[in-house]
Amino acid sequence: MPAYTIRLSSKGQLVIPRDIREELHWEAGEELTLIKHASGVTIQSKPPRRVRKLVDLIGYLKSDGAPPVMTPRSGAATMFCMR
Repeated sequence: MPAYTIRLSSKGQLVIPRDIREELHWEAGEELTLIKHASGVTIQSKPPRRVRKLVDLIGYLKSDGAPPVMTPRSGAATMFCMR
């Protein structure tokens, strides 16, 4: 991969060359991550946001009460505490 020399504008902006943007499928408005190192910075695609399901969060919050019980109800999972 060739090295490119780019210039920082007076507004602090960089222009990423078109062939790099096309190869990485980066479009206007794309969110990128800038990672600072002692020798410079690395720019990379922002990792996709992980979508969590309710069932993934079971046990996330600690409670002194009875553990929650999952029961099927109308095709969906409903959570309630047994006391």
